[in-house]
Amino acid sequence: MLVWNIWLTARLLDNKAQPEETGSDIIDSRVTNYTTELTETVSRWRGSVVSIVSGNSWLSGVIFAADNERALIFTIADEGLAANACTVIFDSGSQAEAEVLGMDAGTGLLLLSVPVSFEVTPFTAGNSTLLKQGEYIIAMSGRRPSAGTGSVSFGVVSEPGQRRVSVLSSWNANIIETDASASQDCYGGPLMNIGGELVGMLISRPVGAIDRMSYAISVNEMKLVYSEIMENGSVVRGSLGLSGRSVSDMRNYEKNTLGIPLDIVSGVLVEMVYSDSAADDAVKTGDILTAIGEEPVTDLDSLRKILYAHAPGDETEVKLIRDGEEVTERVTLQ
Repeated sequence: MLVWNIWLTARLLDNKAQPEETGSDIIDSRVTNYTTELTETVSRWRGSVVSIVSGNSWLSGVIFAADNERALIFTIADEGLAANACTVIFDSGSQAEAEVLGMDAGTGLLLLSVPVSFEVTPFTAGNSTLLKQGEYIIAMSGRRPSAGTGSVSFGVVSEPGQRRVSVLSSWNANIIETDASASQDCYGGPLMNIGGELVGMLISRPVGAIDRMSYAISVNEMKLVYSEIMENGSVVRGSLGLSGRSVSDMRNYEKNTLGIPLDIVSGVLVEMVYSDSAADDAVKTGDILTAIGEEPVTDLDSLRKILYAHAPGDETEVKLIRDGEEVTERVTLQ
């Protein structure tokens, strides 16, 4: 065993960087598995990214679903993207006119239907609630007219959170902040994890966002919008008009600082209530939202699903923990 260990150590040392004749050291110039995984991920999903042209607007899009006759593509609801007047360019160069199936002002998502006579591959949708700060991600765009190819950038998740995509909307969309670069023609392009799963779609800067960062609508929000449009032709949901954090994501020292008992492990801590919103006057900053009606709110994802099942004008109760006491308030969703 001792002889084996000595031999193995010698082989490992021999594979390390060796000095050149000039005396300088080479820092491991081999292609690593890590680099291979990145390039393979980009190559594997390049055909699932499209370009979308309408007038002077040039955007990207993601193939979200498909059947035998059409591809269903998400992009952003850009002002220059006229309804029923846009062309989708696939990575192969094939082009087709798109039909707008539905738009959601609250998230800025636009769903297109494009007839296809060839095989297309939709992205594999991941679970954006699993994203953590510091996790590596890849951003891509459709092919650009000037370069003939799409762009790729690499970065980390800076913050998974909620933001409004427009000052005209009270809906807090599920937004991913990242330091991966994204220019305007990247908007509508995919944000992927290292495994190639779609975790979001790149969008323009939302309300109150930082200039130097890039942003994406989470794939979990995309799934909800997709279901609404496919079932109803439009997106109908109720809004409370607040933002918060999942208690399950909080560390014990944060709970201690905020006076939250450590045995409270679910719910949503309210961090902001928008004025003139449904939650205004009924919900306060620092409350922990635990239920809407009879449906438990365990985290932000469950809150979002509950609100998508309601409509503006619905009257309901919200159950809260306030200053250690259980409180029930009535609200009218907007």
